[in-house]
Amino acid sequence: MVKKLPPNLLRTPNAYIDGQVKKIFEKSGFGGIPLWTESGCTIFVHTRTGTIETTKEADLFVQIEFEEVDGVPLIWLEFEIALADDDRHRVSIFLNILDDHAVSCLRALPYQHWIVIHWYNEEREYSGSSAVEWTPENQEKARKVTEQAWEVIQRTGGGDFEEVLNRIKKDSYLS
Repeated sequence: MVKKLPPNLLRTPNAYIDGQVKKIFEKSGFGGIPLWTESGCTIFVHTRTGTIETTKEADLFVQIEFEEVDGVPLIWLEFEIALADDDRHRVSIFLNILDDHAVSCLRALPYQHWIVIHWYNEEREYSGSSAVEWTPENQEKARKVTEQAWEVIQRTGGGDFEEVLNRIKKDSYLS
C-alpha cells in the first residue's frame, strides 16, 4: 500500500544518476530499471505522464518473484497498481543477478523498509517520486530468492539473461 515517503527518502535523484538513467531510457524506451542508490534498491520508471498521475492516486503493492527459465535465474519485482477494485495494472521489473547494480539491489532488499520509485515522463524528465512499503515477508523472500538464483548459476552458469527476458516479453511466459 502506498504511504507517504519518509522525508529522508523524498529527494530527487542526484545529477549523475539522473543523467545515466536518461541515457538508458533513451536507448530502451518505456520500462523500469533497478539501481542501488543511497535509498537502497531504487526503481526508475519511464512511462507516460497519464500513467504517472494515475499511479500517484492508486494503491501500490509489490512482491519479489523468482523462476528458473532455461537455466536462467529470473528475479523480478512485481508491482501491482490498484486503480479501482476491478482495475489493476501489473508492472514487472527484472533484476539480472549477474549485473552489479542488481546484485547491490538484492543485497539491500533484506534490510529495506521502502522501495523508492522515481518516475520519468515521455520526455525522460523526472516527474516525481513515490514509495511502496517493503514488508518483512518480502525482506525474507528476497534472501531466499537470491540464494535460489545463486544455486541456479552454480548449476547452469546462468544462461543468457537478455535472450530469455526478450522471449518472455514477447511471449508473456511466466508460470
